[in-house]
Amino acid sequence: MSPVHSEYLQEPAQSFLVGRYRAPDTLHPKVALQAHPENASSDLCASLVGKRIAMIGGEHVYLLHKLLLQHRERAERKAFPCLYREFCTHHQVCLPPAIMPFDDPSANDPPRFIKSPTAQQLIETGSALLSYIISDTLFSSPDESSWEYSVPFLDPTTGVRLHETYWLAAARKANIVVLGRGPISTPGQTYAGNWSFLHDLPDYIDKTTGRTETPSTAQTPHERLRTVPRPLEVVNAAVHVTVSRFLPDLLQVLRSIRQEVRPGKRRLIWAGSWYRLPGRGSAQTVLPHPCFGSTVKNTLQTFLNHRPPVSSEQLDIIWQISAFLDAEVANIAEREDPWALFYNVQVYLQNSVLKELLPQHGIAFLPLNIPWSRYTHLHGRQYFGNASHISLGTEMQRIEVIGETFLTGLHYILRFLE
Repeated sequence: MSPVHSEYLQEPAQSFLVGRYRAPDTLHPKVALQAHPENASSDLCASLVGKRIAMIGGEHVYLLHKLLLQHRERAERKAFPCLYREFCTHHQVCLPPAIMPFDDPSANDPPRFIKSPTAQQLIETGSALLSYIISDTLFSSPDESSWEYSVPFLDPTTGVRLHETYWLAAARKANIVVLGRGPISTPGQTYAGNWSFLHDLPDYIDKTTGRTETPSTAQTPHERLRTVPRPLEVVNAAVHVTVSRFLPDLLQVLRSIRQEVRPGKRRLIWAGSWYRLPGRGSAQTVLPHPCFGSTVKNTLQTFLNHRPPVSSEQLDIIWQISAFLDAEVANIAEREDPWALFYNVQVYLQNSVLKELLPQHGIAFLPLNIPWSRYTHLHGRQYFGNASHISLGTEMQRIEVIGETFLTGLHYILRFLE
């Protein structure tokens, strides 16, 4: 590793115990789970026995739910079928091998509606009940008859199909509630090359940084419909949706939890989102194989007030922006992935807010973002093969590490943050 790389990758040491409602910002899953692999499964179950666990959220919470089921499938050597997000029923996990689950769906004639075990039955069998509830935005009206709960609908600003379920009652019945909300999508028109929505937003950052044109040539009517957005306009839009949509929605969720769920009687955990790898362009190579060019150094000065970043999460954003800026200067910006940049900036902003805000409301924040720069540093480049190509297998390996981080963090919160 070059001296300049190691200088910017420095991160402050953190105490393993960081407070009642904060999991460590850096959980090293390969160390935590493999130090005593024979105990990893039983240790997690020891924290779950007799409890009802409700996992509520959109795609990333559903993925964590699947990863937890896969962990139990390997440990218990049996299948836990889940018919995608809208149709996933409950799962009785951590059962000792000799005990058949109540109303076992693998039996010859399973009932049409599977009855969940009672709290007493969970205690008697040393098991736990895991369920997933789909709620893409954590819409939390206390009125169960609200139309948003009745049918899927299209987000009016993005055109993305949303599915909401009344989850407050399930959260009240659960002993452990895992919540999460991912970043907001770009409007559907962007996939047809229309990024004009970027130009009608308030300015949160200096969008002129890194541009090569003069003011007299900027923002012609034709440019407003251009198919390639500028990277700093994408960053500005990510800030806008975080401030104008995510934060108000988050505050509404916290009010609903305080009024309807009563956090003091159950463990509430918010699972953070994680970065996506750009699907194309130089950023796809730069993130796992970081290097410092002139544009990166300029970006560091612009966004961090002339100070080096203190975390690899910041570095991943800076490298992605810088790769986009370099491509813009080289007139090949169409090769980059603006959707990943829009998504990842939101992840960074959301996680920065959540880790400070949630503890004030009795909710533990579980950070799951393992930036590509850190992942490369921890696992070595043998995982990546050709520096110019990142395989789907590599991305799946990183998802598995995130799943291990989730299991480690879940166990840590339940055991040490009481």
